[in-house]
Amino acid sequence: TFDRVWLWTSQHLQLPSGIFAWKAGETSSAPDADTDIALALGFASKVWGDDRYLQSSRQVLIGIWSDEVTYFQGRPYILAGNWAKSQTGVITNPSYLAPYAYRIFASILPQSDWAGLIDTSYEILNRCSESPLDKTASVYLPPEWCALTPEGEVALPQEESLRHSNYSYNAFRVPFRISLDYFWYKEPRAMEFLNRSNYIRSVWYANHAFLVAYTHDGQPWENYESVSAYSTNLGSFLVTDPTASVKIYEEKILSKFYQEPSRSYWEDPQNYYTQNWSWFATALYSQNLQNLWAK
Repeated sequence: TFDRVWLWTSQHLQLPSGIFAWKAGETSSAPDADTDIALALGFASKVWGDDRYLQSSRQVLIGIWSDEVTYFQGRPYILAGNWAKSQTGVITNPSYLAPYAYRIFASILPQSDWAGLIDTSYEILNRCSESPLDKTASVYLPPEWCALTPEGEVALPQEESLRHSNYSYNAFRVPFRISLDYFWYKEPRAMEFLNRSNYIRSVWYANHAFLVAYTHDGQPWENYESVSAYSTNLGSFLVTDPTASVKIYEEKILSKFYQEPSRSYWEDPQNYYTQNWSWFATALYSQNLQNLWAK
C-alpha cells in the first residue's frame, strides 16, 4: 500500500527539484506536505530496512533547501512555498513549521542547518503570534500567514489573498505540530509556546466548546464547531491540560465517529481534511503516533 501511494505521488506530483506540487497539474509547492512526505519516507526506511526510501527522502530534503528555504539576515527560514523564494523578506505559513521533523532530517541530510531552522521556526512562530498584525491587539493565536519585511519587522504578506491573520483551517494545525515536538523530544520551547497560546483553552473552559475559527484578536470568525478544529487543537490540551483533553476527545471527536459495514469515518465522510486530522488526533491521543525514526 505504501509503495502504491508513493509511486503515484512521485509520478504525478513530484517536481524536478524533488519537492511536490500541492495539487496535480500545478507547480506551486506546500512545504508542510513536502516535510510530511520526507518524514514518511524516512520512517519507511526504518520500518522496512530499505535504503531506497532513505534516498528518496534525501532527494525531497535537498529540494526543500533549494526551493523552500531562504536565508534572511544570515539565518535559514522555511517559506510558504517555492513561489515565495523570489519575494523579498520572508513569507511563511506558521502551520507549515515542523521542528520535530527537522530533528530527524538532521540525520538524513546532515550537511544542512536543521538546528538553525528549528530556532527560526520557534522565533517566527512566537513573533507572528505576539504581533497585533492587522488588529489592535493579539490573543497569541498564530495567524494563517505571516511575513518578515526586508527590515526584519513582522507583518502580513503583501499578496492580497494572504493578507489576513485569522486562526482558521491553516493556522489551527500549529498546536498539533508543536505538541508533537514536545511529545517526541521534550522541547521546552514547545511547552512554552503552548502554555502561552492559551486563548482556545480559555474559550473551552468558559463554554465547554470552541469554534472553528477566530480573528487574531480573539473574535469568532466562523460561527460553527468542527471535528477538524477539535482534532488539531487537541495536542495543546494533551500537553497543558490532559484532563480536559479526555473530555474534548470523547465529547467532540469520538462522538462524531461513525461505523458502517463498509466504512468508518468522522463527521462528513467526503471531507478528507477532517478524516486525516481526526486520525492523527486519535493516534496522538492514544499514544500510537510514535517516532518510528527513534525506534
